[in-house]
Order: sequence, then C-alpha cells, then structure tokens
Amino acid sequence: MTDSWDADLAGDGYLFWRLRRMSAPEVTQPLVTLAGDPYNMRDCEVTLTDAGHEVLAGRANAIDLNGIDDWLLGVHLVAIRRTPASP
Repeated sequence: MTDSWDADLAGDGYLFWRLRRMSAPEVTQPLVTLAGDPYNMRDCEVTLTDAGHEVLAGRANAIDLNGIDDWLLGVHLVAIRRTPASP
C-alpha cells in the first residue's frame, strides 16, 4: 500500500482496534495492557496481564471473564448467563 510499510492497513487497523478493546477501562479483567501511544501501532507496547496469560494457557475463557457484546459480520454476539436448574 505504501513504499515505506508493508502493512495490510484495513486488517491491521481492525485487529489493532480489537486489541485496544482488550485493555479498555470498562473491561472487567483486561487481557492486555498498553503503554506508549495506544492509537499508533508502531509506538504502542502491549503486555499480557495475568488474565491474558491464563486465557493464552487455556486455563481461563475470555468470554467467561469479560462477557461478550459484539457484532461480527452482521451478527450480534451476546453472552447469555444461564443459571443451573433447580433439583
């Protein structure tokens, strides 16, 4: 797309936006922290939180930790919390 950087700007921008959402203040248990400029891929440092390490290791589920309320390809994804049935 440019002579100076071989990035897929549409895909990279979208994925970077999603990465920023993983560290947003309203997230119950952020999976990452951002340092530097959170709006510039080149000037942003990303670090996994303890919760992020647990999800990466398969010992935790990101949706169980933070829920989900998102749109993907026109589909609204929401987590429905079900209570166990009474005996």
